[in-house]
Amino acid sequence: MARLRRTRKPLTLDELRASMSTALIELERIYTDTKKDADSRIRAINSLATLANSYARITEVSDIEKRLTELETANAYSKAG
Repeated sequence: MARLRRTRKPLTLDELRASMSTALIELERIYTDTKKDADSRIRAINSLATLANSYARITEVSDIEKRLTELETANAYSKAG
């Protein structure tokens, strides 16, 4: 019998940014821990770079989405007035 997968509700951009921020802090903790082996630290640095790039793109998209919403609201207001 096949098991049904539970699907998680998609995160909002703000929730995703908060989650990624927490992950960035944890990765930074790993790569600065001199007691960790070099391989773990290098993997953490690589993951940090990848996540930081994704975080920057998500932040940019979030900002654009906010500005677009404001423009659409202003446009609707000017058409109504």
